[in-house]
Amino acid sequence: PKRPTNINVYHLEEKVLELSGLKVGKEISVFNVPINYKGENYIHTIRAGDSNQVLTLLHGYGGTGVLFYPILKELSKKYQVYCIDLLGMGLSSRPSFDCKTTEESIDFFVESLEKWREALGIERFYLGGHSFGGYIGAHYAMRHPSRVKKLLMLSPVGVTKHEEVFVKEDARKKTHILVRPLFDVY
Repeated sequence: PKRPTNINVYHLEEKVLELSGLKVGKEISVFNVPINYKGENYIHTIRAGDSNQVLTLLHGYGGTGVLFYPILKELSKKYQVYCIDLLGMGLSSRPSFDCKTTEESIDFFVESLEKWREALGIERFYLGGHSFGGYIGAHYAMRHPSRVKKLLMLSPVGVTKHEEVFVKEDARKKTHILVRPLFDVY
C-alpha cells in the first residue's frame, strides 16, 4: 500500500505534534508499522517516551492519533506512548472495508490492532481509547485480556445492536480489568 502522496499532510502532522512541546525526530518518532491483515497494510504510529511501561491510545471514529498531542509530553514521562491511526483512518492504509455485520466491523479494528501489537513485539500494555477508540479498546480487551494491563476509556461510545439480552454478570465474568466498575453504574 502506498502512503498518501500529499506531503503537506505529513508536514501538518509534524507541526501539530511539535505543539506538544516534544521534538519530532528526537523525542517523538513517527512511522508506519506493516501488518498483514486484509492484505499488506500499515498502521500509522506516533511514539514518545522510553519507559518499559507501554500505553497505546486509540482515537475516535474518523480521527487520528495526533489528537492526543496535548497530553503526549506528560504521558511520555511515565510511559512509552503509542498513538496510532486505526486501520482505514488518519494516515494508516485504507484496505477495502467490506464488513456486513457489526461483528465483522469489530473484528476489522480489533484484529488489525492485534496485528500491530504483534508486529511491534509488545507483550502487555495499557490501552486507552477515546470515543469509538474506547469502544474498540473494550472489545480488544475482552478478546485479548492477557495483553491488556488496564483499560482506560475516555468518553467511550459505540452502538451495537444485539438480539441477546445484555447480562451484567456475564460481562463481569469475562473481564477482570478496569472496565468492571463501569458496569456498576447500570
